[in-house]
Formats: sequence, C-alpha cells, structure tokens
Amino acid sequence: MDEARSLRFSDIRGLALSVAFVLFGFIGCILSVSAETVCIRQTLSQAFVAAEHRTLRNATIWSGLVGSRVTCVSKCHSLPACKSVNYYLLNRVCDLNNATRIDVPSKFVADYASVYFDGNGDTPGFSVATDSDCQSLLEAGYSVSGIYTIFPAGFADGLRVYCDMETDGGGWLVIQRRQDGSVDFYRGWADYRVGFGDLAGEFWLGNDNLRTLSNSGSWDLRVDLEDWDDNTAWAEYGDFKISGQDFRLSFDSYNVQSTVGDSLDRHNGQPFSTMDNDNDLYPTHNCAEAKKGAWWYSDCYDSNLNSMYFNSSWEIDGDYRVIAWKSWRGEIYSLKSCSMKIRLAM
Repeated sequence: MDEARSLRFSDIRGLALSVAFVLFGFIGCILSVSAETVCIRQTLSQAFVAAEHRTLRNATIWSGLVGSRVTCVSKCHSLPACKSVNYYLLNRVCDLNNATRIDVPSKFVADYASVYFDGNGDTPGFSVATDSDCQSLLEAGYSVSGIYTIFPAGFADGLRVYCDMETDGGGWLVIQRRQDGSVDFYRGWADYRVGFGDLAGEFWLGNDNLRTLSNSGSWDLRVDLEDWDDNTAWAEYGDFKISGQDFRLSFDSYNVQSTVGDSLDRHNGQPFSTMDNDNDLYPTHNCAEAKKGAWWYSDCYDSNLNSMYFNSSWEIDGDYRVIAWKSWRGEIYSLKSCSMKIRLAM
C-alpha cells in the first residue's frame, strides 16, 4: 500500500508544505512556509527534507509540544542522538527519533497527520499524496470505516473526520451522529459553530467545517434513521450546502429512491438556530429553545435530529423535544439513532 501510494515530491499537492532545512556553520535563519523564522547555531553542514504524511514508529527518544515544524527540526539538531523527526500537524507534537526510515524501513508508515524529516535527499520521494475526502481514501484502498485525517481545500493542517466506508458503496464523511444520548446536543451557537462530541460516538462536526467543506464541491447528503423496532430508513439530497454567517442550509434535489419521505424540504433555505441565536420563522418563540434542539428551523420542524435523546420512542402528546423525522415515524416519535453524512457527487 505504502509503495503504491508513494509519489515523487514534485507530483503531490503537498509540495508547498515541504521545507528543506539547511544548517551551516554559523548562525543562520530558516524560513518556513508559514513565514516563521528560526535562527540556530550548527557546527556541521546538514540538510533536512520532508516526506509529507509519513511517520517513523517506535524510534522516539523525546516527544513534546512545539510551535512549528521548524522548531521541531531545530530541536533535533541540538540533540546528538537525534537522526530524524516526526511533526504532527494537528496537535503540534514533535517526536525526536534515534533512527531514520533507512534504519528501520518497516516502521516508516503513512500517517495523514504527520510530516517526517531526515537528512536523506531521497526522503521527499516517499511523500504520500493527500486525500481531500472519504471517497478519495476509499479509492486509495482504505476500506475500513473509522477516523481519518483528510486535507480538503481550506484545511491546511487537515481535518479529523469519521469515514463510513460501507453504507451505499462507502466514501461518506459523517457530519452528525446520535445513538445513545451520551452527548448533550442542547447547546449554544458557539458550540455548534466549532463542533463537539466524539467522532467515534455522538458528535456534530461543526458549522464552520460544514460551510468550508460544502463549498468545496458538489456534495450529496444522506440521512440514516433507525427506530426502536430496529427498522432502518434513509433519505438523500443533492448539492447540499451550508453558507453565510448564519450557516444557511440549501440543497437542490431529493432522491425519490429514498426509503422515507422528505422531511427536510421545510428547512431548505433556512438559517441555523440555537437556544441563544434565534433565526427561525416562528413569530412568538424560539423553536430551538422550545424543542430543545438546534436546527435549520422554519416555523419549527418536520425534522429535528439534534433534539433530546430518549431511551424509548417516548411519544408523549404535545412533547416535540425529540429526535424526529416526521414523514417516517411522526413528529413526536423519538428515534433510536440517526446520522448525517456527505459524499462528493459522482
């Protein structure tokens, strides 16, 4: 797999992110791609080059938080035993290694969240191409559903996502999941903006992320539902987008092959609403507050997938604080589970 996905450095989109660190026998300044400058003293000439989206396992002699890849490499040159480094893009962790990819080739593996550096001029040729969505990962051979780091436009340091590689051919990027009530979804605007929860469990990916992702291409939206009798159903929509400062929902089509009716049309074109940011059309109250959720409410809802979780169908007359898809089980039936996922249109 690694050999099949290895590309010459000049062939991959990560070209602009790799940095050659040339250290001379005087105080020199190293300029990184992020315009950071580090001045260091070194007695021997040496160059470090990068393999993007690679890491060396089980060779770490020191690990810690640093501000940049430049600082990580400079730390290596201050420690005689250090021969290579891994720099993790998302959490800014720096690993100093006492071996190189040549010393332990079996430990040199693909890692989308890491950049590997050493002094061998051939190292950039082992860079791994970035994947911008779950479908690209699936096509590259990653067929197991789970958490991955992708590099779509607008996410220079990558974005951790859960990829569903099984449903309807796979390649789906999951943006929301409800399954057990372990995460409180009755939250304010700030939480929904950045996202919350656990990618392996219940979560909301974040409206900022949804807006950036959905405007990078044409995406299909799929909604999967499950009731308390273990029946499942789905609905699919074309050209899903989130736009503007109010995170307005739009889509241009409903897939008539869906196994449930369209309970999202009423919300098409509506801005997002939360308990502390009322953007709905209801004249006398805040739907998010009244229904204990956060959604693209109009004059309230036909669907309400971010509302309260109950360990039963609930179905109390007049109680609309439920995870509901009106066209399937009605507006007061609380579903057992649901998920929302997107995939680039084929």
